[in-house]
Amino acid sequence: MNRYVIDGIKADLFDGKRVGVIAGTLVGSRAIFHDVAEAIGGDAKRITRASGNERIYMANGGELRLYALNRSSLRGEIPDVIVILSRDSIAPDRLSNLLDELAPIRATNPNLEVIAN
Repeated sequence: MNRYVIDGIKADLFDGKRVGVIAGTLVGSRAIFHDVAEAIGGDAKRITRASGNERIYMANGGELRLYALNRSSLRGEIPDVIVILSRDSIAPDRLSNLLDELAPIRATNPNLEVIAN
């Protein structure tokens, strides 16, 4: 995982932002979860490692939630930042569907920041 992406996610969490990380697979999302959890260390309020519901909660309201393209939907979520990992490895039709899923989030949060890595 790119250390600049990890540092950016960490900075957003410390700023109290809700960050969603989208990976192509559950294995990929768990790898980034491990890297971010390690970078944050003991500063997290709570870390949940339940399969498919991995989250990091910060005392200031910051939260990291992981999504795998093959397992979860963004329905009902209102993140401040979405990081799409390995954009080039996502099939064009799935990437198009993903961008469609972001439309309601943008309507709810017009300041949504989408970062494609």
